Amino acid sequence: MDSKWCRENPDDCGRRLRAIDGLINGEERDDCTEENPDDCRRRLQSQSQYEKDSAIVDEWLGVMDTDGDGVVSLEEFRDLFIGFAGMDPRSVESLFFSIDLDYPRYEIDGRELFEF
Repeated sequence: MDSKWCRENPDDCGRRLRAIDGLINGEERDDCTEENPDDCRRRLQSQSQYEKDSAIVDEWLGVMDTDGDGVVSLEEFRDLFIGFAGMDPRSVESLFFSIDLDYPRYEIDGRELFEF
């Protein structure tokens, strides 16, 4: 996965992604024990950071997804960043396509926002 966070934290990226993958897939994790308090603490911090990041993504989706279909279309993105924020149209499209990992769908979903 080529997220900004992973590029900035390559040593920790794999561990964090495995923890997130486990949360998404509902895999059970080892209980926190006295034998591994540091591992437990890191895992719990990772989970809480995941929850924080997910809440931010949900908030952004709520702002950008004006038709309530769960994704942000190129038109919705343009309306917000050109119409409301006054950005240059070329810059807006460049930003959109840097987030839209499943190009050419022309939609941004929560996973793409999270990875951005």
